Amino acid sequence: MLSRSGNKIFKLKLLIPATILLILIVARITLPYVLLKKANAYLSEFSPIFYFHINDLETSLIRTTCRFQEVTGKLKSSNQQFLKIESFDTSIAWRLILKGRLQSDISTKKLDLLIIKENYFFSTLKQEVLKLKEKIGSLKIERADLNNASIAFENYKSLADGSSLKLSNINGRITNISPSEKSPLSYFNLTAILVDQTSELKMVGELNLLKRPPTWNLDAEVRNLQLAALNPYFKKHLPLTFTKGTVDIYSEVKSEDGKTEGYIKPFFKGIKIVANKDKVTKVKHFGVELLPVLIDLVLHQSKNKSFAANIEFEYDKKIKIKTSKRHRGQLNPGIDDRYQLTNVL
Repeated sequence: MLSRSGNKIFKLKLLIPATILLILIVARITLPYVLLKKANAYLSEFSPIFYFHINDLETSLIRTTCRFQEVTGKLKSSNQQFLKIESFDTSIAWRLILKGRLQSDISTKKLDLLIIKENYFFSTLKQEVLKLKEKIGSLKIERADLNNASIAFENYKSLADGSSLKLSNINGRITNISPSEKSPLSYFNLTAILVDQTSELKMVGELNLLKRPPTWNLDAEVRNLQLAALNPYFKKHLPLTFTKGTVDIYSEVKSEDGKTEGYIKPFFKGIKIVANKDKVTKVKHFGVELLPVLIDLVLHQSKNKSFAANIEFEYDKKIKIKTSKRHRGQLNPGIDDRYQLTNVL
C-alpha cells in the first residue's frame, strides 16, 4: 500500500502529462482558428493593390508544421484572381527552435499564377513581397520547393484552344534562400512544360542575394519547341511567323554588377517562315534585335529548312548583340560551360 506522500507523488506524475496533453489538445483545436483569423486580417489590408485569402489552415505542434490550404490572390480594383495555391506548407525543426533560430522550409503544391497584362503588375507585386518579407524578417527560409505549378500570360493566347499562353508542370527548388557571409550563394533548378505542352524547359543556376545588385549565373535548355505555338508572341513583336518547324535552344547567361552577358544557340529543324515585310523596318523590340538570322533565313531558306545560330549578347541598360552567326553543321548542340556553376542541384 502506498503512503500518503507516495500517493501524492503518483498522482502528480499522472497530472503533469495529463495537463500537458490537455494543453496540446486545446492548442491544436484553437491555434489554427486564431492563426487563420490573424493571417487573413493582415493579408486583406497589407496591400492597397492586392488581396490575399487563406481558406483553411492545419497545424502540427509535434512536427512544428503548418499547412495553408486554398490560398488565393486577387486585384482589389477588379476582383480579378491572379493566384491560386492548393496548399502551402511550412516547417520548423524543434532543434532549431530550442537554439533560438527560426529557420523554415517551404513547399507549394499546385500553384497557378496569371501574369496580368497591366504594366504595374510585376513592379507592384515585387514591392508587396518585400514588405511581407520585412514583416517576417526574423524567419529565415532555408529551402523552397515548387510542385506542379503553372504560369499563364494574360496578354498572349494559346493556339490550341484560345486560352492564355501557359508554362505548366513547373517543378523546382531553391536552397539557401537566407544566405550568410560564410555561405553567400543560393542555388536553384527548375523544369517546366512550355507552350501548348510541346517541349520541356530545364534550368539550373546560382545567385548571390547579398550583393547589390544581386549576381546570378544560369544554364538553360529547351528541346523540341513547336515554333507555331509561339506565333501569338511573334505576331505581336516580330516581323515573321512560323507555319511549321521546331527548335532546340541552349543558353548560358550571367549577371554581375548590373551587367548581363551570355549566348543563345537555337537549332532550327524543318521550318517554314512567313515574313511580314511591313514590320521589318518598324519593329524595334528585343526579340527583333536578338533574332536577325531569322530575317536572313526568310530570303535564304535551305533545302532541308534547318540551320543553327550562335547569338552572343550583352545588356547594360541596353541590349547589344555581340555576334549573330548562322551555321549549317559546324555548331555543336549543348551548353558550352563558359560560365561554370560552382554547384549543381
